[in-house]
Amino acid sequence: MSALDTTSPRVLEGLPFESYVDMPETSATSLKDILVSPLLYHYRQSAPRPDTDTLRQGRLCHAAVYEPDTLPLRYSVWPSHGADGKKQNRVGQKWEAFVTANTGRTVVTEEQYRTAVRLRDAVHRHPVAGKLLAEIGRAELSITWMHERTGIRIKSRFDWLCSALTDLKTARDVSRQAFEGACIRYGYALQFALYHDGAVKIGAGPL
Repeated sequence: MSALDTTSPRVLEGLPFESYVDMPETSATSLKDILVSPLLYHYRQSAPRPDTDTLRQGRLCHAAVYEPDTLPLRYSVWPSHGADGKKQNRVGQKWEAFVTANTGRTVVTEEQYRTAVRLRDAVHRHPVAGKLLAEIGRAELSITWMHERTGIRIKSRFDWLCSALTDLKTARDVSRQAFEGACIRYGYALQFALYHDGAVKIGAGPL
């Protein structure tokens, strides 16, 4: 692929999530924004969503399931209680000093970390998901590709690509009715369809 070639797909191994977010290509998240309104789409291009506990929990769960060896390098756990046994809130000088001392890592709470570990164990015990994770595959794989019908350059980030394309979603309620509603509300079908098209573009074949 030449420096001027903007049509060929690109596979970006080991790209940090923050670098992926900063890439200029259009993502499934952006496309879901524009389904709400063009105004929201343009607003989000200049004002990205702030980081929240929910987003941090999701990233932590993904790392625990797909890249457990990276957890100590990417995350630091804020103790729920101090040496005196008192509960520690995420405010004040001690909290600020902890965050500063762990610059470059995402700080999470003990409960967030325990939740991620429990989720990791449950996923690996699952009869279908466990077999897929036992395969040789690529975690958090970023790609860019051209959507032929629209001419838009797309970016996608696969959770786990092996003999199948897999995507991990966390949810407050995993009952069938509630999760089906979440799939519609958050546009999971649109997102996964786009991922599938991107996987085919990089030669992953029919999945």
